Amino acid sequence: MTFRGYKRGTPSLGDLERQVMDHVWAHSPVDAQGLHRQLSDDRSLSLSTVQSTVERLVRKGLLKREKAGRAYTYRPVVSRQELTARMVSELVGSLAVRSGAISGIIDFTDPVDAQTLDQLEAWIQQQRAQGDAS
Repeated sequence: MTFRGYKRGTPSLGDLERQVMDHVWAHSPVDAQGLHRQLSDDRSLSLSTVQSTVERLVRKGLLKREKAGRAYTYRPVVSRQELTARMVSELVGSLAVRSGAISGIIDFTDPVDAQTLDQLEAWIQQQRAQGDAS
């Protein structure tokens, strides 16, 4: 499975980067000033901090930037679901290399209901089918 815009591996996200991505997913396209107004309600941020953060997300391949007059607007390159799936896949893949790591993850999770297990099983079957097709 390949994801557009990714360089090697899935980029990690800091707290502010996650907040920016959440806002961009919900309100795309956005500009840095609009992001600054929204995000500075919750915490004290300068416009330059927000601008640096969105530019870092562009370099990470998560946002694309388009010129709009004298400013830029930003749109997500991947959906929240794509990014989450990629991060989980890489985490599980890195842990699966070590013996017993997956059972260690399961031990720390909350109990899972039957519906969630059914959804997980369907997803696993779908992933296997896609792997066989490639």
